[in-house]
Amino acid sequence: RGAHLAHPMATKQKEGKMDILFDIHTHTHYSDGKSSVAENAQAARGRGLVCGISDHGPGHPWYGVRPRTLLRSAEEISALPSAWKNGRNLRVLQGIEANLMNEMGETDIPSFPGLDYRLLGYHKGMFPKSTFARSMQLLAARNLEEARQRMTDAMIAAVEGERVDVITHPGAYIPVDMARLAKAATARGVLLELNQRHPMSPADAAAALEAGAHFLLSSDAHRSDLIGVIDRPLEVARKANIEPTRIFNSPGYRWTGAFRLERLKDKLLGVD
Repeated sequence: RGAHLAHPMATKQKEGKMDILFDIHTHTHYSDGKSSVAENAQAARGRGLVCGISDHGPGHPWYGVRPRTLLRSAEEISALPSAWKNGRNLRVLQGIEANLMNEMGETDIPSFPGLDYRLLGYHKGMFPKSTFARSMQLLAARNLEEARQRMTDAMIAAVEGERVDVITHPGAYIPVDMARLAKAATARGVLLELNQRHPMSPADAAAALEAGAHFLLSSDAHRSDLIGVIDRPLEVARKANIEPTRIFNSPGYRWTGAFRLERLKDKLLGVD
């Protein structure tokens, strides 16, 4: 478990500092988190961060949020103070962490009009009810390399066929061919996540970097007090020589319009 970082979420990155401006992978009690929307928002505000609420998609058998729950979450976001300021507007965005449902790359992203952004990940917790999760777990136990390539194929199919902005914790639970995934994701404007709870190996991060990936640092916080805690992904970024110019939520990122999430630039940067 990571330690809290000093406001504004700074830690050493080589000789300088690395800050993040937003943390959009957080969970609430509506899925498997412990805190409310308001508690997450307040914690992010105290750390000077734009916050995103991204509970698990409806395909998750244990923690998936249904459309009525998403509506309730969106209503709670709308009810938050509209002009929280701490040098800039500290917005709260409504997202989702969708589930990879099958080898064709289909997801459980709901047709909910209030979603600002869409994360996508493979979750072992779909097992045992998910045929896909069960088959991948069994295959990994029997032939890990085959499972690695088939998971990579499924994720590539998802970024090519679905409205996905970020692949969360790639390589967690089932390894992937990180260079091949990174190349396909970058070509489609999709970011790869460096995750606090499920850190990528420095070797995989370096392979993704060489293949052209841009990265999003996330806490994947399941409690409000862990929002913005990113010491583990920062250490991975340091070891893989990933510069701030390739980290999407760093102040040093160069916005070029090449990535899908850049459509939210003003919201993510707290601009009116």
